[in-house]
Amino acid sequence: MWEHVAIFRTGKGLELAVKELEALYKESLDVKVSNKALFGNPELEEAYRVPKDAKTSTLYRKRCA
Repeated sequence: MWEHVAIFRTGKGLELAVKELEALYKESLDVKVSNKALFGNPELEEAYRVPKDAKTSTLYRKRCA
């Protein structure tokens, strides 16, 4: 994604980044967590964090476009 929205960006690059982020968000909604431990569980943390980060990044990139 950095090749589309690094320091120098264009409208086309932002559009590509938004499409990639939307795909990542949809993919992240179907995360399976096999480790059921509540503490020290990186899978659970990722399952919680990735969709929120992807959605926030998508909204930010749309705002920049």
